[in-house]
Amino acid sequence: MLRVLKPGGRLGLTDMTLDMRKMPEGLDNLLGVVGCISDARPAAEYRRILADAGFVDFSEQDESRYLIVMVKAIKKQIDVARFAVTIKRLDLGGFDLKAARETAILANQAIQDGAAGYVLITARKPA
Repeated sequence: MLRVLKPGGRLGLTDMTLDMRKMPEGLDNLLGVVGCISDARPAAEYRRILADAGFVDFSEQDESRYLIVMVKAIKKQIDVARFAVTIKRLDLGGFDLKAARETAILANQAIQDGAAGYVLITARKPA
């Protein structure tokens, strides 16, 4: 990214963040990986990686409120799918919707507790 920016150019990076010390048990499953939760990094690690690459002048903005909205929407879709399976309108071939719902609940709790988040990090290529 640094190579393609003009001198003084800015980079914006958004991604999930994770504080492993606060990570609730149960999010380290396949659904957590697919949901980009269990393999996320702390914001400080993203800044370190970018600084090591040569970026400067960092700013960070917590955008976790968008993550909360997304997790709630996913949980709602899981609940609709569970209902459709119950009334035999949907066949998911054995996909464990109960585990998916539990993962969504854990993810929401992790966000509320500050263990997981969503951050916008901006940085600049030196002039």
